[in-house]
Amino acid sequence: MNKSRQKTEQIIDILWENRSNAEEKIKPLTYRQDARKSFLRIFLIKRVSKKK
Repeated sequence: MNKSRQKTEQIIDILWENRSNAEEKIKPLTYRQDARKSFLRIFLIKRVSKKK
């Protein structure tokens, strides 16, 4: 799931750089940092529970 999110972010970056409307300077929000934190929190919880 995390790899697919990262690939999607790369696609968004490429599309943003090559957009036709260059007047827009604000990049659409993708909540990358929040998504990364959520992934790590879930991933670490799952790893801890497997050890128990």
